[in-house]
Amino acid sequence: MQTRSLAAAGAERGSGDRGWLVASGAFEELQTGGFGPATLDLLRRLVHQVRRASGFPPPEGHTVWSDDAAYDVISAMWSQEGAGQRFVTVCFAQAADEASLERLFLTSIKNFLIDEAKKTPRGKLRRRIARLMSEDTAYRKRKGSPPRWALADHAEGAVWQGNLDDLIAYAARVTGVGITRWNHSGPTPKQTVHALKTILSRVLQHAQGAVREEDLAKVLEARFELLAAALVEAHACVQQHGEGPPCRDVSPPGRRER
Repeated sequence: MQTRSLAAAGAERGSGDRGWLVASGAFEELQTGGFGPATLDLLRRLVHQVRRASGFPPPEGHTVWSDDAAYDVISAMWSQEGAGQRFVTVCFAQAADEASLERLFLTSIKNFLIDEAKKTPRGKLRRRIARLMSEDTAYRKRKGSPPRWALADHAEGAVWQGNLDDLIAYAARVTGVGITRWNHSGPTPKQTVHALKTILSRVLQHAQGAVREEDLAKVLEARFELLAAALVEAHACVQQHGEGPPCRDVSPPGRRER
């Protein structure tokens, strides 16, 4: 993605070199002169609003959210094959005023970030653990966004609001579980299911409330070194055998199962 390319374009559209004035809002701007700084600023603010509410990770090339990261999201939406600039036109065509335009943009941004998150290793891990917990009556998904999970016997409205590092440190102290095989498709191996659920249940019990699905995935990543291990091992398998799924013990150092 080309960072800030849209920001620069928007600034140029709003400059006085063509005699245009900056509109008071995105809806007015699209009515009178097309995409410009007011529309770009609205999209930037809405990207931040969606990512704060739903806990989406920053786009590729960014470790934290910033305005540059938000501009990269907008650039990615703008350059989508088959959609691209049409998302702005379609939203504007359906809008009646500034408020309805914001709602339509908000939905488009959220749907885009959901699709992007599903492509990432963490997104795939989130879908896996969500499926495992949804199939087990010991867990309960809390209503609302972002998605949160608690143990079924926790109080209905209890929400964990502590430090993520505390949950990661607690999970690291749980012994006796490890993952020796991490598949990328098909049913999750029973031993892997047992390891994941053991950590999930112990961490949720420690939290005494609903924890964001994104944070649970981060805890599991750290506890079992899942993403790094999967990438390293996949490369090693291809180098050695030319094919085959990654297979290794990815328990933390000093806690290898025998």
